[in-house]
Amino acid sequence: MNVHRKKLRADYYAEVYTGIKTAELRINDCDYQVGDYMLLEEVYIAGGGESFTGRSVMTQITHMLDDKKYLQPGYIMLSFRLMK
Repeated sequence: MNVHRKKLRADYYAEVYTGIKTAELRINDCDYQVGDYMLLEEVYIAGGGESFTGRSVMTQITHMLDDKKYLQPGYIMLSFRLMK
C-alpha cells in the first residue's frame, strides 16, 4: 500500500475532516489502488499563489471509479474513509 500526499483546498478541508465529504475527483497522476492511503494537506489559495496551512488528514481509498462514460480521460473518482 502506498501513501499519496495530495493538496486539498482549504474550502474543502472541513468537509473532509468532519466526514461529510468522502470522495475526490482527481487527475489520475499516480498509481492509485484501493487500500492506498491519501494524506490530504490543506492548502490556502489566494492571489495566484498557495500556502500550506499545516493541517492534514489521513484517508484510505475504498473505491475507484475510472469510467470513460462518466469521466473525462485522465480523471478518476476516489472514494475514501477517514483514518482516526
